[in-house]
Amino acid sequence: MDNFIDEIRRVQKDPLVQAILAAYKGRVYLVGGSVRDLLLNRYIADYDLVVAGDLESTALRAAETLGVRAIHLGRDPKTVFRLVFDGRILDLCTIEGDDIHADLARRDLTVNALALPLAETGKETELLDPFSGRQDLDNRVARFISEANVLADPVRMLRLFRFSSNLDLTPDAASLDIVRRHADKIRQSAGERLGEEFMHILGAGVAHSTILSMLDTGLLEAMFPEMTSLRSVGQGENHHLDVLNHTMAVLDHLETILSVPDKYWPDHVDEVLDYLSIEGKKRLLKLTVLLHDLGKPASKTEDESGEIHFYGHEITGLEPAGRVMDRLRLGNDVKSFVNLIIRHHLRLFHLLEVTQTSELTPRAVHRLSRDLGDEIWGLIIHSMADAEGTLGPARLEHGGPTAFLELTKTFMAELHRQKERVSGSPPLLNGHDLMDILGIRPGPLLGRILGDIEEARATGRISEKDQAIELARRVFQDLSAKSGGLD
Repeated sequence: MDNFIDEIRRVQKDPLVQAILAAYKGRVYLVGGSVRDLLLNRYIADYDLVVAGDLESTALRAAETLGVRAIHLGRDPKTVFRLVFDGRILDLCTIEGDDIHADLARRDLTVNALALPLAETGKETELLDPFSGRQDLDNRVARFISEANVLADPVRMLRLFRFSSNLDLTPDAASLDIVRRHADKIRQSAGERLGEEFMHILGAGVAHSTILSMLDTGLLEAMFPEMTSLRSVGQGENHHLDVLNHTMAVLDHLETILSVPDKYWPDHVDEVLDYLSIEGKKRLLKLTVLLHDLGKPASKTEDESGEIHFYGHEITGLEPAGRVMDRLRLGNDVKSFVNLIIRHHLRLFHLLEVTQTSELTPRAVHRLSRDLGDEIWGLIIHSMADAEGTLGPARLEHGGPTAFLELTKTFMAELHRQKERVSGSPPLLNGHDLMDILGIRPGPLLGRILGDIEEARATGRISEKDQAIELARRVFQDLSAKSGGLD
């Protein structure tokens, strides 16, 4: 409790908060997540404050005191003014309802229906907790305030799971029943709000149990009806699970890999950790897992011997995955990443099949690395999780996840050898060189020949400029012969 009081006093002394207190003569309350995080002994640098009225003039006066702008956010009736000062954010809005108690009664979860009156003196520390949110925090429970509040804003169903995953809380049975009754109403909500909340869920260290709970209540399929077709789709001898349960298992394995990558790739752990430290990368990998097999139901075939195939499902699945991402307004960067991994998610498995009868070739390594670029570790991590979730007898007969892991190690060892061959030295030939030597103009042909030279150098087939020129002429002649002459 002493630490809680100390933190409250720190907040009240913050220049951002002091500016609001000086600008507004009535009661100012710290509310919602700010209070919740204080109770959880989390340091907070961003504040949510509410006042009874005079919102705009209060924000403008406080901003003038601090020498910053008051940024107008939101739309009536939920108007918010944001002040940013010294790297911290303060959001100020008006109390909804007749008083602070009515405001708290309109909120989503008990753990977010908390308020703390602030004063310039820093002496008042009375906690307003009309729905026992503090007790729920102590008991690690996420609980709706009321069913009516959920019906007023169905996104609150998603927030139940967001705060459960991010705060390590367990939704109570009554709240889960509310979601079961009203899951379909989530479709009434704006896509960008759903996308924001869902990506917060995936951003938790362990999202798998939360996603399973969403699936159990019907909320996941209400948001992603594309997943319903995955139910009960058998996958033959390579798999031990149907497509939907396989997807959930792969997510579980992915989160294990993300937590202990050093157990999988000890020789490359630093570069794996660097890759995973990129903002948002882990949640993008989780999103990709959830969407990666959406093409299987439409691609399923069975041959004369009864063997099941999903030919081309990595391409067929791009369309339903795109629908999901468009619905959630996830943006082009997200779509580009997800589409890249889904499009290529079988390629390492194809290489594994090849190595059953022959060696992994440097050319195959180079071409996959070329196609994935900086996301090669994303593909490896995704595919490793996929392999861990594919434990049918036919797959286990060929070594299962252990064989796949060894393939990834062999692949990365060869890729590092290739990078060492070309690092620190300029290309053997550039585009201008080729145009002079071959008498060709800029275009796809030029890029094709440069790519062949780069591949030959990386894989150790050439190392000198003369060899690059000879290769360029040979490729040009071959392409000319096949096309009947090139300009």
